[in-house]
Amino acid sequence: QVGRGLVQIEYAFLRSRVARRVFFLFILCALLPVGALSLVSLTDVTSQLTQQAERRLRQESKAMGMAMYQRLLLLEAELLSTIAQQGVGLIARAAEAPAQVLPSLPGFVGMGSVSEDGDVAVFLGELQAVPVLPKTQWALLRQNKTLLTVEPTGPERSRFFLSRLSDVDGRVVVAELNHEFLWDLGGSMTLPADTSMCVFGQERTALFCSHATSAALIQQWPAQGGGSAGLFEWRDEQDVYLAGSWAIPLRFQFLTAPWTVVLSEPRSSVLAPLASFHYRFILIVVIALLAVALLSVSQIRKTMVPLEKLGEGTRRVAARNFSQPVQVKSGDEFEELAVSFNAMAKRLHQQFTQ
Repeated sequence: QVGRGLVQIEYAFLRSRVARRVFFLFILCALLPVGALSLVSLTDVTSQLTQQAERRLRQESKAMGMAMYQRLLLLEAELLSTIAQQGVGLIARAAEAPAQVLPSLPGFVGMGSVSEDGDVAVFLGELQAVPVLPKTQWALLRQNKTLLTVEPTGPERSRFFLSRLSDVDGRVVVAELNHEFLWDLGGSMTLPADTSMCVFGQERTALFCSHATSAALIQQWPAQGGGSAGLFEWRDEQDVYLAGSWAIPLRFQFLTAPWTVVLSEPRSSVLAPLASFHYRFILIVVIALLAVALLSVSQIRKTMVPLEKLGEGTRRVAARNFSQPVQVKSGDEFEELAVSFNAMAKRLHQQFTQ
């Protein structure tokens, strides 16, 4: 009870309207700069994390695209090597023993040749169907270059073919690419954690996606996202994603439209470091406010307690009670005022007595 009474006396000055106004003014003056600092800091950190993620996605999408381009070049080299080694006898032996002429090549599902009138001969693997080459593609192949074609077989499923005109017999050698070799993400192309990849062909046809669907990505892909490099955001039912894209230049080497590699990362994963930052920042704000509150109470007490005592002394003098002087030991003007007040009360007491 004694301790509680001392606390009540100690903080009784807060009952004053002036004391409360000054106290809340202290808190407000501390809260405004701290709040502004926290808002600026969080905004700046969020922007920095987002920019770093966007740069990383753009660089990684280019690295993935270059890796795929190198694989296509490797497959083209194997195709040219096969054509050069076998020559004219390739077709004759293929007719005698289909699918038994060449050893297995890991990058190809099957390989065959087709004449301009549609005659097909398979000499490697299980080439179920050779795509029909229109006259325009035959004209492109006469430029002594390799043609890369895509044959859609279903949603996000396609067959990929490399075609090359043979200088020996005038037939086109067609090789179907192995999906596992082309999209070997567990080998030289490793995706970072929480990052998904999609590859799009002409008119944004999905050629490959490492996640479930690309419908939401295609719908929200901006028009400028199809350039050589681009950054954009898209969302699905679960999260918002940051995406970086890079277009693989295929037109010169493979006579086809560029493929676009798009890497996406959830925004929540990008901003995950903010969770610990939030906790530390809130802790710092709470400690700062507590320090300001304690400091303001101390400073207000030094000002308001002498005023309270002077007010009580004034009421005692008004009631002609001169027996109890005002005790103020603040070492400032309030103490001087209390001394003057006590001297005045003493003279008044003497005059009343006389």
